[in-house]
Amino acid sequence: MPLLSFLVSGFHQNIYEWSRSRGEESGKPPEDIIRERLGAFYSKRIAFDRYFANGETFRYGALNIGGTGAKVYGDYCAILLNRAFDGPEIAYLKSDSLKTYVKADGAVDEGVLREDAAPHSHRHASACLKCASELAKTAEEAWAALLCSDSDFVEAVFSAQITPGEVEAIRIERKQYRELFEYGFENFREKLTDERRNLVEAFVLIKRLLRQNSIPLEVVPNA
Repeated sequence: MPLLSFLVSGFHQNIYEWSRSRGEESGKPPEDIIRERLGAFYSKRIAFDRYFANGETFRYGALNIGGTGAKVYGDYCAILLNRAFDGPEIAYLKSDSLKTYVKADGAVDEGVLREDAAPHSHRHASACLKCASELAKTAEEAWAALLCSDSDFVEAVFSAQITPGEVEAIRIERKQYRELFEYGFENFREKLTDERRNLVEAFVLIKRLLRQNSIPLEVVPNA
């Protein structure tokens, strides 16, 4: 649904923008919406973002050299063009910001954060330093998963607004694509759960919107 919303509206909403838009429609305070949405992650995410000037403009991604990356965040992976990060307001962190740089008491560990942060120009060096001990014993075809997976990734923190024009491609795993394509375009009588049917219908709309925006849908091997 976040991908579908992005393609329909034409811009990305971070958690603060999303909560304000929901608050405008519901009358509920945006802060209450954020708290409910983030649940157990609320305290650390708020502590991290509000530690910085303009932290509520932050958006989060992950460095990717292939595949669908951290699938824990969804079945689709949006690959952004490098030109989206021409400005200075982006940093790459060696690990998940909430797990690594926010202490149990909610304080941001600025010392470790400064040591681990890298600019866009040095993102490759940061990735090599992080993965160096594992590279020699990992087959080259598995490097993409070593760099970015459900369990670990190099986090990108940036402020630039993202529109469909900054998207190089959308990726989806082959198994997922085949199933969604079958039920969306070939097999119309299969009895699906309401949840699965909604995913199929979203896939049909996403496919159409990607074509309208000239964004390729890349089908990649299963992880």
